Amino acid sequence: MAKKEVKIGSISIKPNSRNNEFVPTDTDNYILGKTKKDVHYAEKVLCGVKNNFPVLLIGPAGCGKTSLIKWLASETKNGYRRIQLNGSTGIDNFVGKWLINKNGTFWCDGILTDAMRKGHWLLLDEINASLPEILFVLHSILDDDRVLILDEKDKEVVTPHPDFRLFAAMNPESEYAGTKELNKALLDRFPIVLETEYSDVKKEIDIIEKHTKLSKEFCKRLVELGTILRKKNKDPKTDLMCPISTRLLIQWALLCKDFGIKDASEVCLLTKILPERRNIAIDEINKLFRDEENVPISKLKATELKATDGKTGDALLPEEEKPAF
Repeated sequence: MAKKEVKIGSISIKPNSRNNEFVPTDTDNYILGKTKKDVHYAEKVLCGVKNNFPVLLIGPAGCGKTSLIKWLASETKNGYRRIQLNGSTGIDNFVGKWLINKNGTFWCDGILTDAMRKGHWLLLDEINASLPEILFVLHSILDDDRVLILDEKDKEVVTPHPDFRLFAAMNPESEYAGTKELNKALLDRFPIVLETEYSDVKKEIDIIEKHTKLSKEFCKRLVELGTILRKKNKDPKTDLMCPISTRLLIQWALLCKDFGIKDASEVCLLTKILPERRNIAIDEINKLFRDEENVPISKLKATELKATDGKTGDALLPEEEKPAF
């Protein structure tokens, strides 16, 4: 039965009644945190939806910024579109362009124009890595009148559909190469700007467990390892130069199902770290995991998934086995 309303904290909205092929259908694994911090964060995003305020989300890669918007679109039955505004995203892809076929020339809307006409939610990912001409267009549609003028199409004025919503996401410019500080004039045009970090330990364990169907004990240990490596990243002397995102931990865990700890670590993590600092990660992995034979997790018995003691790290395999690396 369709929901009468979607409510988070004190904010509630009615789901969209229009049929829309762009409504996400793959958000079953999303977990909305129950902590006060998580609820307040999602509540403010929903407030932006309710009041038609553009929302900017700032946070490290893989922390769930885009997942929240996609999940909200699914819950409220709104079409969801996403575009990465990296250096290769041109104005033609964004706004539109003239094409030619056997019948002559015809105009093809870009993703922004199409979303505005059809009333979709549009997420602009990596907004602080976009080209200047893209930012110039954004200044226009974030002004009070919210219109888009198609200069290449006889200056047609596109007025947004009432259901159109605009979101943007970015990584902190100080932590990621290729990004830059967002233009202050553009930043000022976002009524809601939210900063976020990775989920708390309990939620991250639940997320990985839900995505991978692995035991909670294994997921606990992987999150413990992720937390340790994130602390290493904050120290210039041990910085791995590899964000330990929730997304990476999920990918790592899924690879462990088929390859085991050693091979999964090599392909998912170690090759992304500076060669001279790989031993830092290897040492931490060996404290929490042992898998000399590199047995896939899917083939281990439940009794072999021993809980770590928090000091030396019990083995995934019997105690006499040697460390993986």
